[in-house]
Amino acid sequence: MKYLLQFLMLGCLLSSSFSFADTKYEDLDGVFIKAVDNYPALKKNEFAIGAAFLPFDPYFYGIGITLAYTRYFNKRWGWEVLSGDFLFGIQTPLADEVLRVTANAGAPVEPDDFEQTQFLVNSNLKYVLSYGKNIFLDKFIRLNRTELVFGLGTIGTTGQISSKGGSGETYIAVNLGFQLDFSISKTMSWKLEYMNHINLQRNNVGNNFLEFGEFKGMLAWRF
Repeated sequence: MKYLLQFLMLGCLLSSSFSFADTKYEDLDGVFIKAVDNYPALKKNEFAIGAAFLPFDPYFYGIGITLAYTRYFNKRWGWEVLSGDFLFGIQTPLADEVLRVTANAGAPVEPDDFEQTQFLVNSNLKYVLSYGKNIFLDKFIRLNRTELVFGLGTIGTTGQISSKGGSGETYIAVNLGFQLDFSISKTMSWKLEYMNHINLQRNNVGNNFLEFGEFKGMLAWRF
């Protein structure tokens, strides 16, 4: 899974220079064609709400809600001014096993002793890699686009294993991911996102690169 996600992100980066169709006339098998440069669903402002899922932490899965506001400058660039994820944890089988083994050994570890991600606050730039159109239900033509997302964020955690009742930490992270956007009207769209939150302050045992990998599903309103 780790290498698949890294490969997909590398592909997005390499394809960025080939993202937009040339609007000049070109010859294709002797037929002159022209790309249509028309994006009726593109708006300047966007508010999104949805669900977030952090599946890579070995001890606690993070599940919660996400909110975001984005300002688009043109058809290529946008700024996700602020996004916030508010999460709660669900124990993994590994955490259950650690709790059981330590309890039997007479030195029980409590769930609050594990470091858990509580919130993420981010500000990211967006570069639109490509636009396209798809036919929904064999009837409706809808705009779709793919975006490279990168920026900075803050990760807030609570509890820390080997530190009884730890109060948690706040980390600075570099964000790198991609987003798929599927318009359902001129003002609404569904968005799917994968993001790596690369922790810059953690070099000991604990959360690392993919433990802060995050999936999002959102409904966006454009205005």
